[in-house]
Amino acid sequence: MKAEEIIARVEASSSLNELHLTLQDYIEAKGFAAFSFIDNSQHGESDPLVLNSISADWDRAYRDNQFLDVDPCLPIARTSNTPFTWSDLPPIERRGRRKPRAQQLMDAAQDHDYRNGLVIPFHYRDRLGAYYSSVCTLFWTTSPRDFVKRLRFDRHEMHMVLLYWAQQAVDVSTKSQNGSRVRPPNQEGANSTYLTEREKEVLLWSALGKTSADTADILQISKDTVDSHIKSSIEKLDATNRTHAVVRAIFLGLIMP
Repeated sequence: MKAEEIIARVEASSSLNELHLTLQDYIEAKGFAAFSFIDNSQHGESDPLVLNSISADWDRAYRDNQFLDVDPCLPIARTSNTPFTWSDLPPIERRGRRKPRAQQLMDAAQDHDYRNGLVIPFHYRDRLGAYYSSVCTLFWTTSPRDFVKRLRFDRHEMHMVLLYWAQQAVDVSTKSQNGSRVRPPNQEGANSTYLTEREKEVLLWSALGKTSADTADILQISKDTVDSHIKSSIEKLDATNRTHAVVRAIFLGLIMP
């Protein structure tokens, strides 16, 4: 399943159920078994948006053991925009004779056949300045070597797709509640953000997985010039990095991969 195909499906999804099925189809095509997404944009929200496809046994174990309070992924996700894996987590300190609860959580995940996970944080503001914070974990159940290989080839694409999917999921949820937490893409939003044609070109090639060096060769310009256009686009789109800028440009209809 190509990135442009999944993005088209995400854009066409008008319900959380459609988005759930779309993401599950996509991650299975990439070799992942399940996902868990939580949006907690509103401080103190008692009923945040949660979508997941994890097993009922693991969902129950996570809730019953209150693993949310000790999940070592969450403190990192709250302060980072960069995807990371369970393997990237710092060692869990053991104090005393009892096994730390964070380690109990990671061991329990292994017991449920979740051998590794890709954690993708989301922190962004809409054009009105409202702040959103979400996190999605993709669960891996097969060969560790295949996990590393998959990330080597598809990490950039999956990050881009999940950023776009997360915004759509929160938007659809908000519409169903007659809220206003996330603004849907519209012409006003696109008109309020001006990108030059060259900036659109370099973002488009980035959306298609090309590096700055690749884009420089394609457009017959220097790599420094490509990087300059990327930096300018990030600033104009109020994005945090290149991938976020690509997603924002797609979301606003400025580029079509």
